[in-house]
Amino acid sequence: MHPLISIRDVSKRFAATGDIVTDLNLDIPRGQFVSLLGPSGCGKSTVLRLMAGLELADSGRVAIEGRPRLSFVFQDSLLLPWRSALENVRLPLELAGEKPMVADARARESLSKVGLSGACDNLPHQLSGGMKMRVSLARALVTMPEILFLDEPFSALDELTRESLQDNLRQLWLTSKMTVVFVTHSMSEAAFLAERQVVFSTRPASIIKDVVSKLGQNRDNQTRQSLDFTMEVRGLREALT
Repeated sequence: MHPLISIRDVSKRFAATGDIVTDLNLDIPRGQFVSLLGPSGCGKSTVLRLMAGLELADSGRVAIEGRPRLSFVFQDSLLLPWRSALENVRLPLELAGEKPMVADARARESLSKVGLSGACDNLPHQLSGGMKMRVSLARALVTMPEILFLDEPFSALDELTRESLQDNLRQLWLTSKMTVVFVTHSMSEAAFLAERQVVFSTRPASIIKDVVSKLGQNRDNQTRQSLDFTMEVRGLREALT
């Protein structure tokens, strides 16, 4: 299968920290949900930013087939405090010159997809941490991206909120079939969310395991309690240790 995202012999170095990535090769096909897993500081977020075009490689090549729409969700929700949830989600469409009525309708639809149709008029300070991340996710989805990049967006949330957002993201992916690349340092999160887990070594990042999940497409709390899920998490743990 021809890859949608292709990384060939990519290296990246920062003056303050040295080599981050060296001679990295990775292909991601269209429609796949991939997790990039590794210890903190290993370079997985840099790899994500290289894919999204937020960083430039020192050498090698990062290529995306065609000109797909891209969205990026950061670790922090990065909401504008003076704008309501609806206005924050609507912002990308406003910047693109979309008609106000169309932008408003699409923003409301996007908030509904993440379960926040009743919070349209709330300002960020009136929202919980989990709700802020839902708004951030809705803002990323409002442009109907073909590729969604997420950089540890749930890491600061409590476990129950985190699992709820994982469920929500899985369902959104199943519905849209967009390509998703998700960075995490949580083995259970990587196992539950992704169809494929790419495990990185300590810095400079190299791939030490690349495995396709056997959990099937429909996943819920029962999945998290299953033996298959436990075995997948164990395999990722063994790779990391």
